[in-house]
Amino acid sequence: MPAVLEEQLLDAHVRYELSQWGGDALSQRIIAHTAALFAWFDEVKLDDVCTRAQVEGVIERYAVDFRVGGGLTELWGEFTRIVHTSPTSARVRVDQVLSDHLYEDFAEKLASLEGVRRAVSQWMGQSSAIELVGARMVVGDVLSSMFPAARHPTRPALRQVHARLRTRWLPRLEQHAERFVERVFAARPKRDGAVSTRVLDRGSFRTVLDDIWATMSTRRLSSVFAAICQNDLEDFVVLGYEFWLRFRKSEYFRSTSRELVDHFFCRYGQASLALLLEDIGVTQEMVAHELNTFLTPLLNHALEGGSLERQLRASFEPFYRSEPIACLLAGRAVPAL
Repeated sequence: MPAVLEEQLLDAHVRYELSQWGGDALSQRIIAHTAALFAWFDEVKLDDVCTRAQVEGVIERYAVDFRVGGGLTELWGEFTRIVHTSPTSARVRVDQVLSDHLYEDFAEKLASLEGVRRAVSQWMGQSSAIELVGARMVVGDVLSSMFPAARHPTRPALRQVHARLRTRWLPRLEQHAERFVERVFAARPKRDGAVSTRVLDRGSFRTVLDDIWATMSTRRLSSVFAAICQNDLEDFVVLGYEFWLRFRKSEYFRSTSRELVDHFFCRYGQASLALLLEDIGVTQEMVAHELNTFLTPLLNHALEGGSLERQLRASFEPFYRSEPIACLLAGRAVPAL
């Protein structure tokens, strides 16, 4: 008889639990458990349940030592191809992603970074390579303007001369001019580093930004993406992946991650978990909503397929087959554990 009663109790318990893991009962259960959990969070401090060493261990295991599967990098490559060829990119303009208002804020902030502008100005002024490239571009523009392709002479004879000059003599003139510029720069003494910061004064810098924005803002995203082909995008994904594999092993990454963890615990170690979640924007309603969104279809599928019942029965059965339950059902004293 006790064995039959044990089986009946087990069946009743499983049926009750199954009734609580589906439909409206599941939604209410999730809300109730989330509310209870957040109420408990208000009483618990971060230092009570977690240590710096635990967090550093997670970073070590999953940021430093974790082997990223090739499928993930392949997936990112596929994502870049989809974005690159997306019909949406052919419809949307740059200024629909970054509005004029946001551009103004970014540009004004960039233009106000006097220290950065000064450093860039000094670096550009001391760089012979940049000066050489600039001189080559100026020479090329001057020569091209002397024989513009868009303005042909009206007379046929002059048109032939013009075409011959552009196709035969202009490339040679550009080569000789570039060599001359290179010789001049090679023979020039190096600068002493004293460079005027007026090269990138605030007004000039903002003018450059505004000119770039005026050119780019109305263009379709697809025309911007066209500057980089799909293979190039995939190569950048691979390069970024290889950089991360090396960077995460560096002492710099380990040292700064420890500093960040230490600062996090100095700030939140004695704060409640509820305050920590509030500061990062996680609310009780948010958690309950997302659990309902993702758990409901998962548990409904497990309920319909019988998997949930098997898991519950396997979890409860040892208890109902235990000696304390047998003693209770037989009217005997329960032995001390």
